[in-house]
Amino acid sequence: MAQPPLSQSIRRLEASLGAALFERSRRHVALTPAGSVFLAEARKTLEQAERAMRLARRAAAGENAELSVAFVSRALFCGLPRGVREFREKWPNATVRLNEFPSSQQIEGLKKRTVDLGLLYTPNDGLEELAVRPVERSDYVAVVSTALPISRRRNIRLAELSGYPFVVAPLAASPHITGNVLAACRHAGFTPRIAQESLQEAVMVSLVASGIGVALMPATARSVRIDRVAFLPVVDLPDYLYSELVLAWSPEAESPALKALISIVEKSMLRQRKR
Repeated sequence: MAQPPLSQSIRRLEASLGAALFERSRRHVALTPAGSVFLAEARKTLEQAERAMRLARRAAAGENAELSVAFVSRALFCGLPRGVREFREKWPNATVRLNEFPSSQQIEGLKKRTVDLGLLYTPNDGLEELAVRPVERSDYVAVVSTALPISRRRNIRLAELSGYPFVVAPLAASPHITGNVLAACRHAGFTPRIAQESLQEAVMVSLVASGIGVALMPATARSVRIDRVAFLPVVDLPDYLYSELVLAWSPEAESPALKALISIVEKSMLRQRKR
């Protein structure tokens, strides 16, 4: 839109509201308090309109549904690819888009309806409005390089890792998981020195194998086939330090295609777990 019509539209809007939205000078334009409030609410209105359009398209599309699936890397090792393949065979006209996102970002996407199905880790805040179905639970183990003498032990106590640098998931992206790891270390009497961060399970194991540091990870990380690492049980880990992988979705966004996808992926992951 050209500048004069835009300015006129803004002034008509301000007149209808009875409040100025901008503070203007020759060199500066800034939102007034009323403008800031109006902008925030206008964005919510646009998001709601986009959500309504997406839901209407899905309802009209039927079997031609387009589904967005978000996942953490662990899901690739426990049946997700097979489940998506089976779904595509049974629903050939449906489209499934896969994206790897941290658990916290998945929850946000599920609530905004930009994600239809999430495969994420718990415990996590913000799940109250979502349907959740557990598919895998795992205790934590210490992951260490086989170059270290401690790797030849059958099991260890957590305090025995206090002298080593740690590889962890970024706290900002994975606050509950990493927060629980750090809390467990503090309970054992030390604060770990963080040498490297990564969200990728395979990358974390690779960093340990290269001698960058040690890690506390779910025992399911053994499925990452990388040499020169040992997985050691830790005899004194707190009960809250565990990993649970769940399927999560919004009940309000359920459709026949989404229900079928949830059922097929869940069965595929449960079959994988029994192997």
